[in-house]
Amino acid sequence: TRPEFLLLIWALYPLLSALPQELIFRALFFHRYGPVLPRGRAGIAINAAVFAFAHLMYWSAVVLALTFIGGWIFARAYRRHGFPAAWLLHAVAGNILFAVGMGYYFYSGNVVRPF
Repeated sequence: TRPEFLLLIWALYPLLSALPQELIFRALFFHRYGPVLPRGRAGIAINAAVFAFAHLMYWSAVVLALTFIGGWIFARAYRRHGFPAAWLLHAVAGNILFAVGMGYYFYSGNVVRPF
């Protein structure tokens, strides 16, 4: 309902959200824990789970599922093609989610206390 706000999200999300998350959850994670992680799918699954658990503050099964799937895709891209590919995929995926109205699940106004 607010196209000007969507344009702002498209401009800032890649820099203010996707970039820091990819630095932490892919570059730093694999640099630090890569030597002890299992190779292949198991290491990617662990990274995707950590990424999903970091989004538990939204207290939503939808967010948990989407971030696990996204985390899997981003980790796989990072392992195969490097940091820029993971960052680009994360930025595009996030912007698409906001464009189709699913950003509702991810912005801070949706954070609730579970108990």
